Amino acid sequence: MILLLPQTTKITPMIFLFHGEDTYTSNQQIKNWKIAFQKKYNSDFPPEIFHYADLNFRQFITDLPSLPFLIEKKLVIVKNFLSESTKEQQQQLQKTLETLPESTVIIFHEQKSADKRLALYKYLKKNGQEKEFPKLSQPETIKWIQQEIPGIPSALALNIYNICGDNLWYLKNEIEKLKLYGKTNQLNKETLVKILTPHPSSSIFKLTDELGSKQTQKALDTFHTLIDSGETPHMVFYMLIGHFRKILQVQSVNTLSPAEMKSRYNIHPFLAQKLIQQNRHFTLQQLTEIHQQFLQIDRQMKSGIIQATTNNQTQLLLAIEKLFLQKFHK
Repeated sequence: MILLLPQTTKITPMIFLFHGEDTYTSNQQIKNWKIAFQKKYNSDFPPEIFHYADLNFRQFITDLPSLPFLIEKKLVIVKNFLSESTKEQQQQLQKTLETLPESTVIIFHEQKSADKRLALYKYLKKNGQEKEFPKLSQPETIKWIQQEIPGIPSALALNIYNICGDNLWYLKNEIEKLKLYGKTNQLNKETLVKILTPHPSSSIFKLTDELGSKQTQKALDTFHTLIDSGETPHMVFYMLIGHFRKILQVQSVNTLSPAEMKSRYNIHPFLAQKLIQQNRHFTLQQLTEIHQQFLQIDRQMKSGIIQATTNNQTQLLLAIEKLFLQKFHK
């Protein structure tokens, strides 16, 4: 669903809310909106864009109702206001919105799903138009890849997904690399492996699968591929801690469905499903021991027993490899 610029000005003021985890698509929607707005109102003036983190709220509230200069309407885009502002600020803004002139079009753009319990959210939903951009599922992401690369077989689109993950920003950049390579209808699995850079989150899932099935050498190869792609051992280490913590969380509540996990722990259902699958590789005791050993390495880094500086992370690298061999070797 794409929200189009209204052909009338019956909505007073014209208010829109774009929110959700799929920030790539919502940003594309905002980009298209800006172009359509300038074309519709013959305006060369750029929209007024405010990020809450940099917002002078008092000045913003004062300027928002002002009439546009030399143009019929003005477009105002406010980013992350619902998620970062205070209750008092939201109340003040709502009062201002209630008296805005028809010449103001305002878009609230949130980088995650809006809290539907907020009074301001309820006001925006009732008095404007709302569009949520949820994170795409695996089939939806594969379909998106096929739209970006017309004619690519489903199997190759799945290969791209498995290598690059489900982050559309990252996928878009990697797909552009494939287009620079040459004719996309000549792509094959070997070409994808050669050109694409694995996304860290995707590689962490692959690495965990390999550790769980005790394919230690493959896990070490995947680990070193991550390092060779530019990730530091320090970064990969903390990604592993976070990932095994999620699996441990899933293990402790394995009777919950993916939807219930999203509600209770804010884990996306698709991610929850993948974690449930990986959870089957481990017992609760194994996960607890692995997590404790990760934390022990973390304490050793912080105490200086393991040296891990920006210029030298060899000791951390060796500690991680040793853990893999001790806990996951057949």
